[in-house]
Amino acid sequence: MKKQTLPARVTTGLIINYLYLMLGILVIASFLISPSTYAQQASPQTDPPKPLTYESLRAWHQSGGLDSYHWPKQHAVDLNDDKSDEVFLGLRGYGRGMIYALFTKTTGKWVLLCDEIDGSHHEPRALPAKNRGWHDMEVLSPTGRGGLHERIYTWNGTKYVLKSTREIAKGE
Repeated sequence: MKKQTLPARVTTGLIINYLYLMLGILVIASFLISPSTYAQQASPQTDPPKPLTYESLRAWHQSGGLDSYHWPKQHAVDLNDDKSDEVFLGLRGYGRGMIYALFTKTTGKWVLLCDEIDGSHHEPRALPAKNRGWHDMEVLSPTGRGGLHERIYTWNGTKYVLKSTREIAKGE
């Protein structure tokens, strides 16, 4: 029995189509993978300094830390009615906001009050409710659906902790 073969033109066409298909898959994969890969790579602009101090974060911001994010790197609000603002300094950015560390100045030294507060371009706001001399605070960030995430933090005697969260719908 005679062995049948495809004409060279058909074989070459199949190989070229296969190569185009593989190239297309690689291009699509690179668009899907590269942003998340770049975001996870350690670099001076994306990874906060260790140890986490007010001074090290300020220096990091001055040297370009978080420059690729459009959210404010710093917020300030008086949370304990001492006429001196507590300071929120950016740690990590993400699509709809930023994670902040919260510091207060006591006897000339900056002290970390919380190492993870979700925020955005909205200024944190001290609420009337107090816990052990420190105001609860409201922090807002966009939902991506036109509304806002509202997070309420409270003082537990050692640090600020998340007390409640809710979504505020657009127009509410």
